[in-house]
Order: sequence, then structure tokens, then C-alpha cells
Amino acid sequence: MKAQIAQLKADIQSAQANTSTAASGSPATEPEDFSTKPELGYWNIRGLAAQIRYMFHYLNVNFEDTLYECGDAPDFDKTCWTDVKETLGFEYPNLPYLKDGEVKLTETVAIMQYIARKWQPALLGANAAEVGRINMLLDKVFNLKMKSTIACYTVGDAEAIIEECRPLLAKIVECMGDSEWIAGPNLTWLDFYFAELIDLLNAISDGLFHAEFPTMQAYWDRFIALPNLAEAWADDAKCMKAPFNNKMAKLLHN
Repeated sequence: MKAQIAQLKADIQSAQANTSTAASGSPATEPEDFSTKPELGYWNIRGLAAQIRYMFHYLNVNFEDTLYECGDAPDFDKTCWTDVKETLGFEYPNLPYLKDGEVKLTETVAIMQYIARKWQPALLGANAAEVGRINMLLDKVFNLKMKSTIACYTVGDAEAIIEECRPLLAKIVECMGDSEWIAGPNLTWLDFYFAELIDLLNAISDGLFHAEFPTMQAYWDRFIALPNLAEAWADDAKCMKAPFNNKMAKLLHN
């Protein structure tokens, strides 16, 4: 559980530390190498990697989806990962990880921003104002992610999660207003993170949140209909529908 909390905290710190210079329109000092085939490593769940998979599918990037399988109860053996984690050459070994040529990264947000910068820099934000808004909203999305996911593992009380998450989601919905995407009129990398969270919340609430916040139902439908992503979503081999959480979780672990 501590590892899960540390992972989520690392995500937000990574994003806040990002200077977002790529969004300024300045040319890269070196050309990107598009000859590589990225490898994404994560548990065999949606968790903190589904949003990354969505980005790859949307951008039509051929990638290797390396899945690690946690053991069953009561031990939930993780040696499939722990036996190799220190041998893969990462500075901070963790799941999810990304290997792309010589690039080796961990932490969800860092990976998503890397993908955006390499394959579609517009996803980082159209200008300084949009980049700032993305990072502001990430803090709120991260908080909502913490309140929902951690409780799935520790408490497993869906009603309590719903009550705690309802006002947090309501505020984000209010801030979005009539915008098609979370930060405004433009699709950004944060939408891939937020959309996955919306589907998680809908699963936790058994459809209640989509009924209470119909704009979120429309948001999810719009997101999952994106070019390339729609085709991938229709294929369970490319976009798994379950489980959201790992086997030791009390909710959505199967």
C-alpha cells in the first residue's frame, strides 16, 4: 500500500517539476528517434498504465505491452517483478516503466509527458496558459485519484468512496463547464489520465456518477471515440476492461 501511495505522489511531483518547455514551440536540440519500439511494463491490470496505453493507441504508436502477473492470495507473490526490477537499468525502478531506445523512464505522468512530447507535442498544451491550467488541474485530478484508488485497496467501502469523491468530482465538473476536454477546447495528455479515472469512478459507483454527472458520461463517450482509440477499445486484447486494481485490492480486483 505504501508503494501505491508513493507511486501516486511521484506522479504529481513529476508533473509539477516539468518546465513544459516543449509547449513553448522551441525546436528540439536533437531530432527524435522514431525507429524505436517502446516497451511499457506494468502489472496485468488497468491501474496506472491504462492511460498510457490509450495514448499509444491514439497516437498509433506500435508498442510492446509487457505484463507482470501478481500471485494469488494470501501471499500475492510479486517476485516476477521484484526479481528483475534492479536488473533493467532504471534510475528509479518502478511500475509502470517505459523503455524507448536509450530512454528509460518510470512514473506515470513522466511517461505520459514524454510520449506527448515525442509523438504529439500539442498534447502538452497550446500555450503557457493552457500548460499552467493542465498542471493546476492535475493536482485536483491526482487528489481524486488518491481518494478513490487507495481506498479500493485499504477500505473497500464503495459508499464511503462515493461520498468522499463526489464533491471533488463536482468541482472539476464545474471548472470544466461546457468544455469538451478537461483543460479547455483542446485534447491534452491530462485527458487520458482523467478519462481513465472517470471510468474507474463509474465502476466504483456502479454507474451512479454518470447519472449524477451526465457531462462525464458524454466526456467518456467522446474520449473513447477518438480516432484510433475507438478501434483499440473495441479490442479487449489491446484495451483491457478489467481488472482496474491488483489482486490484493478489496474492490475492482477482478
